[in-house]
Amino acid sequence: MSWYVYLVGDIASEYRYIGKTNAVCKRWREHVNASNRGSTGLLARALRKATLTNEYRFVFTVLSEHETEQVAFQTERFWISEFKTNRSRYPDNHGLNMTDGGEGCSGRVVSDATRAKISNSLKGHVVSMATRERLKLVQLGSKREFSTEHRAKLKEVVHNRVMDENAIVTLHELKMNGTSNAECAIIFGVSERTIRRTLISK
Repeated sequence: MSWYVYLVGDIASEYRYIGKTNAVCKRWREHVNASNRGSTGLLARALRKATLTNEYRFVFTVLSEHETEQVAFQTERFWISEFKTNRSRYPDNHGLNMTDGGEGCSGRVVSDATRAKISNSLKGHVVSMATRERLKLVQLGSKREFSTEHRAKLKEVVHNRVMDENAIVTLHELKMNGTSNAECAIIFGVSERTIRRTLISK
């Protein structure tokens, strides 16, 4: 069984959440369902606001894959610390995590030795161009305000994005399991128009 560390981030702002799971699509649906049920968690509230106002567009991105849950826990804690997404520790940031990660043990500090070990293990990890683009869009580690013109360009990129064959196969699997077009759009970081166009053409 593989374990994944993932990021949920907004294209135009710095809102971001780091998590880990062994079932990517199921985990995303759990986040969406929690938001729909009125959960008061930081991520659930942010997703709910995005749905109501169209102010944000969240993208689900897998950062890394691991063979054991223990390593995934360590990596989750590492990224939460690196990106400063624990709101209780960094209240001025736009992080959506409520703990330091790793089994929900808030307050656990990642040692320098563990940081170095995780960093070295990730050096050989090849990040796809699609993931690079998504990470670029959520602007990890930087503070930037986009102009109206730039936001329009980003929107156009999202609308015109072409999904590769592997993504299309996954899309059809999600649709067979009842995932809505809106949820698929967020998972793949594309517009609902792209989802509809892809389903019609394939």
